[in-house]
Amino acid sequence: MMRPTVPQQLNQFVCAVATTPTPVNANPALTSAYIDTLLICVYSTAANSIFLGDANVTTTNGMEIPIGTTIQLAISNERVLDELTLPLLPVVSKVLCAAVPEVPIPFVYWDMSQIYLVAAAATNAVIIPFKRAYV
Repeated sequence: MMRPTVPQQLNQFVCAVATTPTPVNANPALTSAYIDTLLICVYSTAANSIFLGDANVTTTNGMEIPIGTTIQLAISNERVLDELTLPLLPVVSKVLCAAVPEVPIPFVYWDMSQIYLVAAAATNAVIIPFKRAYV
């Protein structure tokens, strides 16, 4: 049997990075999306680097993304076969003569509202988030 295919969506947007921490969640549709990979690019024509961090990021404490480079932030969510585990729980419970609780397996994703960028002078960055299609 052939597995169904799901196309990956590409949602590219420009983030205007200011001299004060700028949240990456400029696109409201991405705030609640299951994003497990995020690309951030600083144009090669930009005047300065940008810096990545939390709401308190500055140009001295953030992770620098130099001019003309792209960084990838990726979370590895290994696929767990929940569809096989759940039907086995009653069988395991009978074998062990005890109830076996269902263990929820979390899906980890980037909370876009927690990612901030800052620059020494106003500049633009390109953000490309990839949503997990099968969640």
